[in-house]
Amino acid sequence: FRNGGCKNEFDFTVTEEGPIEIGFQGYINTSLSWVILGPVQLLQYSMDDFNAELQAASTKLQGLDAATLNTAMNNKIAAVLSETENVNQTKADILDATSKVNAMYAEAVAMQAAMSKVLEAMDGCYDLMDAVNSTGDVETLEAAIQKAEADLDVAEDATATDAIVADLNAAKMAYIPTIELGEGETLDMSWLIVNPTFDTNISGWTSEGGAQNKAHASNKSNGIITGGFFENWNPSPFTGTIYQVINGLPNGKYKVKAAAFGNGAHVFANDTQVQMTSDEGTWYEVETMVSNGTLKFGIVNNNNTGWMGIDNV
Repeated sequence: FRNGGCKNEFDFTVTEEGPIEIGFQGYINTSLSWVILGPVQLLQYSMDDFNAELQAASTKLQGLDAATLNTAMNNKIAAVLSETENVNQTKADILDATSKVNAMYAEAVAMQAAMSKVLEAMDGCYDLMDAVNSTGDVETLEAAIQKAEADLDVAEDATATDAIVADLNAAKMAYIPTIELGEGETLDMSWLIVNPTFDTNISGWTSEGGAQNKAHASNKSNGIITGGFFENWNPSPFTGTIYQVINGLPNGKYKVKAAAFGNGAHVFANDTQVQMTSDEGTWYEVETMVSNGTLKFGIVNNNNTGWMGIDNV
């Protein structure tokens, strides 16, 4: 600094008893005739406070149900807890240990959510195996489940489960054409929908048209619209669409059910539309035919309203 003042503070660790020196050291420009130092404060941290934070983080991590995690993740948790159990009693080391434990907790929670998706995909395989009118070989589904279980046990993190779910879904898609549905029977294909509940984002969906705002929202909950939803909003009526496309479907008759709002807009599936009749969340169903393996579905507005949204497809 020059012709002014500054305030500095820093942490240091005293490793043995004895005196400490506090002061100012540096190069003084020959044009300066004096330097003032003060006031000076010396504060001692309580390691108990930092250790308490580390202990709380460790307790939270230990509280996770090991049965809801795979072997690889439980091993990682044990390694982190062991590493941070007897940490050096310095502020920097304790804070670093606390950060590691908190990061491990977040990673484990993400793995729990990912594992639940794998288990849902497995349950879907079991449901297909229970189908009575099938000419398929259930051993292919059993093999897919066994492989998924083995892969899941060694998965290092949540991202590794994406491929496991994809393999299970591929096995289901290969088996579905062998099922012959009787009159009045249905087969739940909802697992093919990407992000049907919009809990935290709008990934997997596309919005086109003239709406000013095309985004995730959470300001309209009535028990049908729940939590997050995908909205198109404009100060005046607009033309626009929110949709998703599923390819590779067996041809046949399908029904799409969705919670939606936007009086005058439509819920659609391929070429079939049902008009919405309320600006509050309402259930709508659309039946349509798939003839080329592709289903496009969502909501569409043709200058009928300035606000529409969709949820829980």
